[in-house]
Amino acid sequence: LADRGSMDASALYQTGDEKSTTQYLVLGDLDNPALLEASFTVDPYVQLFSPYRKDFLDRLRQKDDGDTTNRIDSQGAEDKESFTALQQFARGQTAQLAYCGSRNDAVALDAYQKASVEGFANETWQAELHHRLGLAWDAAGQREKAKAELLKSLSIRPNSPEFLNNLGTVQKALGEEKQARASFEKAVTLRPNYAIARYNLAQLLEPTDRKRAITEYETFIALVDGIPEEEERALLAKQRVKELNR
Repeated sequence: LADRGSMDASALYQTGDEKSTTQYLVLGDLDNPALLEASFTVDPYVQLFSPYRKDFLDRLRQKDDGDTTNRIDSQGAEDKESFTALQQFARGQTAQLAYCGSRNDAVALDAYQKASVEGFANETWQAELHHRLGLAWDAAGQREKAKAELLKSLSIRPNSPEFLNNLGTVQKALGEEKQARASFEKAVTLRPNYAIARYNLAQLLEPTDRKRAITEYETFIALVDGIPEEEERALLAKQRVKELNR
């Protein structure tokens, strides 16, 4: 820029597709905008490219003149988190969700453990890290460790349907069917259109409550109607309803 205008008068625009995000940081008013930064990245790494991180702002702003009275804090809570923790968390997500090639559970587990060592200050990030680490331990066959992490995530965010559903899956695998049912039921109570939790609850209920299992399967089928990714599971649900109605 010809003159280092105020970094506090900026706008961040984002666009992208299913797995990637392009960001544009623009200064100035609508009649005279100036592009300061552009970045392209796969979604898990977006936060590392935030133009509002202090690491970046300090390089772009004029040297501090000592007057901070009217300085606006441009950073959000996420921008203030440890860069290393965010980096390892992003590495874990990329491996766990197969953003770059095939899924790699070993890399995900390693990355989330390293992020956990660094730690997050924000409770939302803490909860999600415990959640993701729980899923990684579950994929590694360490279900007690998985349950412990998922319980930690729920101690921070007790009303997260995703956390509850994944805890229920682990509890079911551990033979804790009563606890699993409670987790699935709370998940669908909090989010009635949570299809996969309905399916998981239906499977669990089959031996003890056939009528309720049928209802849950039918609800799941209605919720996923027309969703290509759920066609196979919907077919299985229809078969189970047919069997249970005999």
